Amino acid sequence: GATGATGLTGANGTDGTDGAVGATGLTGANGTDGADGADGDPATNITTNLVQNTTTGVITYTNEVTANQTAIVISADANNSIAAGSDGGAYLKINLGGRWTNSNTSTNLNSNGTVAPIFGTEDYKDGGASFYQVSGNTLIIVESGRYDIRANLSLLGINSSGSSEARTNANARIAINGTAIGARGASGYIRYASNQTQSSIHMSEILELNANDVVTILMYREANSGTVRFNAAGESSFIINKLR
Repeated sequence: GATGATGLTGANGTDGTDGAVGATGLTGANGTDGADGADGDPATNITTNLVQNTTTGVITYTNEVTANQTAIVISADANNSIAAGSDGGAYLKINLGGRWTNSNTSTNLNSNGTVAPIFGTEDYKDGGASFYQVSGNTLIIVESGRYDIRANLSLLGINSSGSSEARTNANARIAINGTAIGARGASGYIRYASNQTQSSIHMSEILELNANDVVTILMYREANSGTVRFNAAGESSFIINKLR
């Protein structure tokens, strides 16, 4: 006979279990770039730099567009006494001095060309070995400049078996690299009578010196040949100061 009418659709059944995840597909092409963001605040987005050369003292400033600007701390003008210190800052190297006294009381100073043994005991020496170095009876200048040099020599006449100790007159001069320079100290006269057995010489010079110059005190005999020595340890002195 004829097919009967379709019955009502039944309710949906429960979902089945999910299948396994498929393989990842190929990466798609990059999208177009987005619009530029707004400029940052220059007050808070700073890329500058400031450095100082510790050898020359020059300060270099690098601004936001990496352009360098420099500030000269030490002038290159002639006769400038300012230099760069160990940290790059300006360093005025003046009034750096030293003082020594004698420890030798046996050398005869009444003899032409004798180098006075004045550098026996160091009292002070500014800058360590950066400015002055003692070698035996000599002082070596480390840095060129203008120096104030002073020497005070306390002298004692020595009795001899004859009469040569009477009327001696030891002289002295400051010498640079073995050559006497400047005034002669000639006040070392010793009569050696009526208990007058001592004398002294005082000298001062302001000299332009070069690095590695050697400073000494040269002695000379002017009168009688008797022996003359430093009077006592620590009574004679040598002082030097760098002026510029």
